[in-house]
Amino acid sequence: MLDADPLSVITGELDHKPELPILLDLLAEAEERAAPAVLRRWVRATGPSGLPLDHLMARDFGAFENDLAELADRSLEDLRVSGVFHVGDQASLLEALRVGWSISAKQASEREIELSRN
Repeated sequence: MLDADPLSVITGELDHKPELPILLDLLAEAEERAAPAVLRRWVRATGPSGLPLDHLMARDFGAFENDLAELADRSLEDLRVSGVFHVGDQASLLEALRVGWSISAKQASEREIELSRN
């Protein structure tokens, strides 16, 4: 897929492959957003615009960058929250998440709330 030997990638001798540093930067950005295990699952999971791995294999770095924009803070997947919250009172739940766990919420759609760490 990379069409470069591992030694060239490790040493940064990629002048003959200008897209590789861009790809490595994109992957580093993705690693900042999610734990490595989450990133490995995400890159193979079907998202709104397809599989991120398919975009990498096709060298469609623009589409992969769009996939990155969809990568929310996946470190929240393992977060456990306990408490009693009334179904119709989302505001109290979101306030508890903000105060107790430093988590902010954004209305992503009519039926979806996107959570992220502050």
